[in-house]
Amino acid sequence: MRNAILTGASILALVVAAPAMAQDNKSTITQTGNTQNAFVTQTGDDAEATVIQSNAQNTATVTQSDDAGGVATVTQSGLDNDATVTQRAGDSVAEVEQSGDFNLATLTQGRAAGAIQTNTPEALLVQGGDLNTIIASQTGSNSDLNVLQGGDRNDANVLQAGFDNSSGDDAGVVGISQSGNDNDTFLTQTGSLSDAFVSQVGDFNTATINQSVGNNPNLPGVDPRTATATIMQIGDTNTSTINQTGGTNTVSARLMEATSTQGGNNNNSTINQTNNLVTAVSSGNSATVDQGGDRNNSTVGQNGVLLVANVTQDGDDGTVSVTQTGTGSDTNITQDGTLQKATTIQSGEDNLSTILQAGTDNTATVTQTSDDNISFINQNGMANIATVTQGN
Repeated sequence: MRNAILTGASILALVVAAPAMAQDNKSTITQTGNTQNAFVTQTGDDAEATVIQSNAQNTATVTQSDDAGGVATVTQSGLDNDATVTQRAGDSVAEVEQSGDFNLATLTQGRAAGAIQTNTPEALLVQGGDLNTIIASQTGSNSDLNVLQGGDRNDANVLQAGFDNSSGDDAGVVGISQSGNDNDTFLTQTGSLSDAFVSQVGDFNTATINQSVGNNPNLPGVDPRTATATIMQIGDTNTSTINQTGGTNTVSARLMEATSTQGGNNNNSTINQTNNLVTAVSSGNSATVDQGGDRNNSTVGQNGVLLVANVTQDGDDGTVSVTQTGTGSDTNITQDGTLQKATTIQSGEDNLSTILQAGTDNTATVTQTSDDNISFINQNGMANIATVTQGN
């Protein structure tokens, strides 16, 4: 009786797709197992949908409309998998592959009927573990999305709503890769020409990237990548957040880069990048945070042009705070040992600050409020305190 019900469900799905097939659309559904459902709706032309489901209680829904020009392929093996793909634009390509138990993947690509500008979005969603969840939405043009989850109980939530944003690329770089367990990724792109990459190898990590940088001013020639954000979490129970915002025709926030690498455990890193202060055609801010120890906290804030911050925390229980405004200032902080505290505040132009800390419970504070200042602090011992203030 169950096989008869399955056969009926397959026939129903093919009948729903039949009008699209009459317009040179293609739909292929293969189902083996128990109580599976597949629904394919295609309108317009050149749409193709392939759904293959094996074993028990899988559900796949593919909807391609608004002059459907997309290709959607859903492959599910295991039990209780659920995949929903909706494509409402030309040149959409989506591939969903799920193996394991209780996986869920939901993807929406393209504009709603009547909206403007959605071209060539692509998506690849692969889940190999158990109890993984992916929710992705792409609107805008020239978007690209790749998600790979190989562990268990991982969540990925991606929203791309601007122009030519990318989490990954069509050359095979995975935008979100979760091979550990119990990891969360939240990625939102609403600006233009931004790249985001997240790799989570450890367990219980959380990664958040928010990008809303515009390509302003839009100069002649090849468009650059306005913002690049990379989070790599190799240890466990780490939290990393990167926010890249801003940009007008006269005060540009383009060409910002941020990288957070967490190899230890229980670390926290936050990077905020923008430019709403300095008149320029690009920002070019760069921030790199590397946390190899445990229980470290780092906060980097940049607002200006050509600001550089490099933070390395190889010890444990360290705290770093970097605040940079203005133009062309550099901060370098390296912490070894335990309970180190380092604070750098830079405004003005072309300032340089370096803080090296080893030992235990050292404190260093640098404040530079004018131009062309240089500060170097080297602490090795216990409970040392150094304060540098440079300004007019």
